[in-house]
Amino acid sequence: MNRYHLVLVSVAFAGSASAQTIDIVGENTVIDQLTPPGGRCVPTYANTVSYGPGDVRSDGTTNLGPITETSSHCVTSLPPTDILDGQFTIAFRAGDTITGTFSGSADSTATPGVFAASKLLTITGGTGRFAGATGTIDQGGLLSVAAGLGTYTGTLTGAITTTATTESGNFATAYGDGSAALGDYASAYGGLSIARGDRALAVGSMAEATATGATALGDQTIASGPASVALGQSAAATAPAATALGHNADAFGLASTAVGVRAVSSAAQSTALGASANASFAASTAIGSGAATSRANEVALGGTGSSVRVGDIAASTASQTGSLGVATVDANGTLGRDTSLFANVAALQSAASGFQSSIATLDGRVTSLFDLRDIDRRDMRKGVAAAVAMGHAPFPSAPGKTSYVLNGAMFRGEAAVGGSLLHRLDSDTPVAIGVGFSFAGEKNNAFRAGVAGEF
Repeated sequence: MNRYHLVLVSVAFAGSASAQTIDIVGENTVIDQLTPPGGRCVPTYANTVSYGPGDVRSDGTTNLGPITETSSHCVTSLPPTDILDGQFTIAFRAGDTITGTFSGSADSTATPGVFAASKLLTITGGTGRFAGATGTIDQGGLLSVAAGLGTYTGTLTGAITTTATTESGNFATAYGDGSAALGDYASAYGGLSIARGDRALAVGSMAEATATGATALGDQTIASGPASVALGQSAAATAPAATALGHNADAFGLASTAVGVRAVSSAAQSTALGASANASFAASTAIGSGAATSRANEVALGGTGSSVRVGDIAASTASQTGSLGVATVDANGTLGRDTSLFANVAALQSAASGFQSSIATLDGRVTSLFDLRDIDRRDMRKGVAAAVAMGHAPFPSAPGKTSYVLNGAMFRGEAAVGGSLLHRLDSDTPVAIGVGFSFAGEKNNAFRAGVAGEF
């Protein structure tokens, strides 16, 4: 890979009364098709090498924002070679540019096809905040040539020194070293602030309002969409009518709104409210810390671990009118409404009422069964007592004689009395007839008749 180290030593604005210095650090990458022979360098030199934003890649990042580079230079041969008569333009995000010349060399390394490149860039001018700039940039890194592409990557460090202000447009106002107001009624207040566009307003160091009616308020804020608003350090509103409020808040979608630290609204008409809230689908709304939407037109309340509470549920319930429904929720937490459940609940309530009636009847029957069981058990105990109390009279000793017996009995708390009679008949064969009886109360009574004899 091709690595270039780009070091900006100083950039000074011509005509400065008291110079102010701003550090700049960054890196850039260029990937371009190998240039065929020709161009402005021929015939003095062997060939012209050109690259710019139209190539595969020609960009970079700095503490002043992203940059793009357009450049051409002359070479004496294929690498290794001297780099001569270079011309460059570095454009910053807000549209400002630095222009100048450079020279250097591409030297062999131990790796075939990889060269150590170094260039010295001399600033000869610029536009916007960098109008009249001067200075030098030391650039160095690695250049690789393979598969028809030249790839170059490097870093830049240094400083920009300026006291210039630029006003271009009817009633434009710029206040602060390096500030620029470029448009009718444009206003820029703060070091390196820029208001590029009619009625654009940039307030704060390095604030950038670069579209019609854009407003950027705060350190390093960016409002680059028409009628966009960015408020808070490093807030960015980059789409038409977008609004970003809060440190590092980003509103990238058309007419989107991001409010809160690191809140992001990246789709058209999306809204993110709360720290790190993210609305990334069209017309979606994320509310609460860490809330994130998952589809268009969705409203997401709270992030992981949050809960939802209605401040006065009684007042909310009292405000309801018309037919009611039952709130439902799916596995993803999406709320819904089901009105059919009320009919099902009514049917269940009717069925439950019928069940209650049946259960009451069954309870009565069970109670009756227990009562009958108690009666049966009591009758059984009385019957046993009655059987025991009846007894047997002894066999009479002579014909015509009658014997008897009387008894009382107790069984498991139940009492009975009874007895029996036995009369011997006047016959040659001993025969007697007898009766027995017992009483245990209520209908628990017994009677017995029989014959007794001997042979």
